Amino acid sequence: MVLELFKYNLQLRHVPGKNLYVADALSRNPLKCHEDTSFLEAGATVVHTVLTASDEKTEILKKATKDDPVLSLIRNYIEEGWPANFKEVSEKATPFWDKKAELHCYNELIFLGNRLVVPTQMKKEILQNLHSAHQGITSCINKASRNVYWPNFCEDIKNFINSCSICQQHQRAKVKETLLLYRIPSLPWEEVSIGFMYLQKTGYLLCTDYHSKYIEIKNLTLKTAEPVISALKQIFRTHGIPRRLHSDNGPPFDSKQFVNFTKTYDIEHVTSSPKYSKSNGMVERAIGTMKAILNKVIKDGGDPNLAVLEYNTTPKFNLLSPAEILMGRVLRTILPTKSSLLKPKFPTEITVKRLKDNQGKQKAYYVKTAVKLSPLKPKQPVYVQMGHRDWTPGTVLKKLDTPRSYLFKTSVVTPLAIAELSPPASPPFPLFELSSVVSDAAFELSCLVLM
Repeated sequence: MVLELFKYNLQLRHVPGKNLYVADALSRNPLKCHEDTSFLEAGATVVHTVLTASDEKTEILKKATKDDPVLSLIRNYIEEGWPANFKEVSEKATPFWDKKAELHCYNELIFLGNRLVVPTQMKKEILQNLHSAHQGITSCINKASRNVYWPNFCEDIKNFINSCSICQQHQRAKVKETLLLYRIPSLPWEEVSIGFMYLQKTGYLLCTDYHSKYIEIKNLTLKTAEPVISALKQIFRTHGIPRRLHSDNGPPFDSKQFVNFTKTYDIEHVTSSPKYSKSNGMVERAIGTMKAILNKVIKDGGDPNLAVLEYNTTPKFNLLSPAEILMGRVLRTILPTKSSLLKPKFPTEITVKRLKDNQGKQKAYYVKTAVKLSPLKPKQPVYVQMGHRDWTPGTVLKKLDTPRSYLFKTSVVTPLAIAELSPPASPPFPLFELSSVVSDAAFELSCLVLM
């Protein structure tokens, strides 16, 4: 009956027998005639047409089916009949119990509907054929669902593709991980971040405060240590020396001259992961904001200095303006301002509370589409992105003290690389992006830090 129904595109819907009046009545008065079973052979022939393999491949499949102990048992059940209940079925055949009505034999092969039941020794070859174009898991499963079958074939396809080194090396960028919030300083100008900004072929050094979001911009003629240090000294003589300074670990921040400067000024220098801007998200966000503002102001013929002043004196969300938070007073601008508004005030406790509230709201929205990754273990194999799209195999050496940071080694030596934890793939390798150089081809896996 199942084979006969293959000729039609039917949708089956269960209806209680008491509601099928016509069918129930006719079943009680059947026609007394010889049942024609010729359609069975015709139906099996139609099913067999789905197997378009060559004669040689067909013979190989026949032999593999015959030598497979499980499929031999299934064939015996098909030809001689299945046991009356599930408990009487051999343990090896239990995965096929729920599909016994669709199983049939033809030409020494076993089919499940229109799909060939693949012998165990042929699974690897079939998996390679399914993945020959290196398509994704869903595409390969969809293709297999129309042509072949074996128990747990979806899981086997998933594991096979996740173990494909070619696919892992050309994997897309990772999904975003759960947000790791930065520590909000309790005092203004306690923690600042610096970075280079390029605007209309001119280089600038941008410095922003983690507490107030206040921004300072200095023009740079060169990106060497001396002009950068000189610009920072000018900023620090106005606002004071911060306790902690964030930057990337590229030149000139990795120079001996800059290291001596931070030691002399008693500043803790914290470096982020190179080639991955999100790991120094505070300054990168500020650079993006200022470039968007200044490009429009310059194009309009306005004054860039006034534009920076307007930004620093504009209240942000439910906070005071950056200038008020940093300096405890409203700065005078070209807008007419009442004298009483310029009276100094410094509500640091309220600012900290509101900043933390904002962080909590931001994290609540962010984690809706984020995932929490499992920690890595020493000697665990991983794939990393080394500043480009392709993934490179590596090995974890040890876990570092900083959050989501690992020391790992690759076979490729590169001066700098990317930094962020990426979601683990299924066995055998998780995927990760690359961080800063430690020694030779060893690298540090850093964490994602955003505003």
